[in-house]
Amino acid sequence: MKKIFNVILVISALLLTLPLLPSCQKGEEDPMFSLISRKTRLCQDWKVVSYKKTIQTNDSIIAFTFDGSTYQKIMSNYTYSSPGSMRILFSKTGSYQWDQKVTTDTSSYLYTEKGMWYFTGGSKESTYKSKELVALQKTEVVESFSTSTTNNTLSYFGSGDLETNIYHLRKLANDEVIIDGETTTTYFSNNSNQLEKVTTEIILQPL
Repeated sequence: MKKIFNVILVISALLLTLPLLPSCQKGEEDPMFSLISRKTRLCQDWKVVSYKKTIQTNDSIIAFTFDGSTYQKIMSNYTYSSPGSMRILFSKTGSYQWDQKVTTDTSSYLYTEKGMWYFTGGSKESTYKSKELVALQKTEVVESFSTSTTNNTLSYFGSGDLETNIYHLRKLANDEVIIDGETTTTYFSNNSNQLEKVTTEIILQPL
């Protein structure tokens, strides 16, 4: 009898929770309901399985893509391809690390970006829900380029931050994250103005 009573209590609790399930969704493709917090879902070691970035400056377009194993840079009628890897680690302490590696037959390029991450969105002026956006506040960058005869390393550090990028979390699940973003900037000069539009989409899966 006691077991039946407990089952009834669980079912009743679930029925009361059902109307609230849509509010658990932040991104458009988020799971309908998850017992795992958004922070726990994000804070993993991820591999990038798809990366698309397009930079349009007036009528000029440069596209960067990565399919999990091959980088491509497309500009005008030229396409440059190289094998490589990309990963992002989000820590529960609020830090992140973004690693990229590009290799060719004669050279190797390594990129490491570190900084702080935090959820944002949900303000009165924002059209996004609370924690639907993620900000990456870059504080350190190390770039290394090496060949059989040379090895050059450049490091950049910021006491506050070097740059902060804000992305939309279109999907935040335990087994996949889809991030996208779009920014438009106008640069003014004495002779002309330049309009730069940057669009980004990144798909992550557990490493």
